Amino acid sequence: GSLIVRQAAFRAGKTLFHGLSAHGVKLALPTLLSAASNDETGGDKESSNKQAWRRRVAAIGMLGASASAAPKQLGAVLPRAVPELISALADTHPRVRETAREALGEVANVAKNPEIRNLKAVLLDALCEPAQCTRLALDSLLGREYAHALDAASIALVMPILVRGMRDRTADTRRCAAVLAGNLAL
Repeated sequence: GSLIVRQAAFRAGKTLFHGLSAHGVKLALPTLLSAASNDETGGDKESSNKQAWRRRVAAIGMLGASASAAPKQLGAVLPRAVPELISALADTHPRVRETAREALGEVANVAKNPEIRNLKAVLLDALCEPAQCTRLALDSLLGREYAHALDAASIALVMPILVRGMRDRTADTRRCAAVLAGNLAL
């Protein structure tokens, strides 16, 4: 496919998504999540593998674009969307990784909790580079006082970092993650 055609298709899809009703968005998001996953749907494996990264890039890009179109509906599916985006960060194709990082940034804007929104950059770094940035994110999260309730979108961003912290080799990082989980539960 031509680059011009792909770009036009993406713009058309984005325009279409902006025009969907709340119910339409709820119906479309599971399809986007399925297309963004690494699962193959069958057919000719060789030709589908050559184009799979383009399909993933388009679906991940639409998922990110949906953040501004339907933030309320996207917030409800973020617990499923964030793990898909995180798995896309480990993809072998650089365009998939780049698009997933951009989409995570757009999706993070859906979080309503102001304390979490203020830590957006630190949380995104921890989601994208967990080996290097998990401890910094945990320390940043521990250093905050939470005056507002956590919404589903905020929890969807924090949970992968907590899980990574709980699975860390160092006892100090595991302790920080456990303390944070206790603080957030209150």
